Amino acid sequence: MSSETNNREPWSPCPAGALQSYANQSRTRRWWITVLWTSSVTTLLLCVAGLTIWSVNQRVGSEYRFGGIACPQVRENFIAYQAGTLSDDLSRRIRIHLQKCPECHEFMQNNGGGGKVSAMFTPPDADGCPHCRNWVTAPAVPGTVVIVSSR
Repeated sequence: MSSETNNREPWSPCPAGALQSYANQSRTRRWWITVLWTSSVTTLLLCVAGLTIWSVNQRVGSEYRFGGIACPQVRENFIAYQAGTLSDDLSRRIRIHLQKCPECHEFMQNNGGGGKVSAMFTPPDADGCPHCRNWVTAPAVPGTVVIVSSR
């Protein structure tokens, strides 16, 4: 037992600045962990906030905003859309809105817009087009099209 205690080397002090260096490394490591956690939580919160804002923006009150246009604007431009007198951009936005919004699509169908709305879902001039001749379109449910090929 006494031989074991004699084999131990005597304790020697740490080199100058070693403890300070370890303390600095520990502080740096702790700082990076804090930065990573903070940025992760911030990113998560921003994603949740963005998704919340986006979902609220899609339906403001009881109105949808598909295609960048709200339901009241679609209904206000109903007659001009039917007549084809709207700008290309506004017509495109209304067309996108009608394809995605069940309420406005039903409104157009019930107010004489059936022909225009149905035309959005069928190929133009299918009888005269050599590429479309083999395709038949038939609405199964308002707003949907069943496409059957003769091939």
